[in-house]
Amino acid sequence: MKIRMYGTRGITPAPGVQSSRYGGNTSCIALRLEDSNDLMIIDAGTGIIKLGQELVSKPTPYNIKLFITHIHMDHIQGFPFFLPLYNPENNITIYYPKYEQASLEKILNILANEYVNPVHLGKIKAQIRYEHLQENIITLKTLRIKNIRVNHPILTLGFRFEHRGKVLCVITDHEPESNLKKNPNDTEKYILSDIDYGSFIEHSDLLIADAQYLPEEVKLYAGWGHANINYIVNQCIKSSVGRVVLTHHDPNRTDLQIDTIVDHYRTLITKKGLKLEIVAAREIEEYSL
Repeated sequence: MKIRMYGTRGITPAPGVQSSRYGGNTSCIALRLEDSNDLMIIDAGTGIIKLGQELVSKPTPYNIKLFITHIHMDHIQGFPFFLPLYNPENNITIYYPKYEQASLEKILNILANEYVNPVHLGKIKAQIRYEHLQENIITLKTLRIKNIRVNHPILTLGFRFEHRGKVLCVITDHEPESNLKKNPNDTEKYILSDIDYGSFIEHSDLLIADAQYLPEEVKLYAGWGHANINYIVNQCIKSSVGRVVLTHHDPNRTDLQIDTIVDHYRTLITKKGLKLEIVAAREIEEYSL
């Protein structure tokens, strides 16, 4: 598996000099298998725009499988500008959670309405197929994909990709059980336990995880649906994760601040004699499994 980051920010794009190294685009990850022309994409934030530009320059069209974790703006706002949508030779399957009040098609039509967006959905030429995702397992040739509902204000999924003995987990926009239970307004909502979260990511070779907040910021944003870095690191240690890529960076976090955070946790891991590898997600960086 070849995994490449195309969007690493959460909530809103954050372009600028102070975010140039880790990137300012919102969530998008590409997953390729070396022996297949299938391309898996997780989320369609603004990072998907660059991915689309790369794809149209290639002579062979991909069979694209787009997995939408949820329909918040920072995970779908790049969709209308994804150039492969306008090539009739492309086949694109879009997997997404089933919502009772709003379908993905309805949301995308609002996002790409011709009155608010020059690139509206009526111009799409690719063959598009929509598929609802329940909490289940999908098999695509040699790739096994499992999903799980995570903690966020709206229905949101995390994914586990298994291929020839290697495991990639992608969990963005997840708030820890302990944090939600401290907020009385959220006690009636669905809650994924820390134990079940740990089981889902167990023995991952690579985990790409929402780590938007610092521990001291958690109280300010209880109920917003995001994790803090302490939680992610502790869960990785308990679940024997090999490497964690911290993503969904706060849009106000500078490159220098991200460096300082990563260095801090690497030092702690080394002092404790543990083996977890920690990196910060950076646009266009690629990982191999």
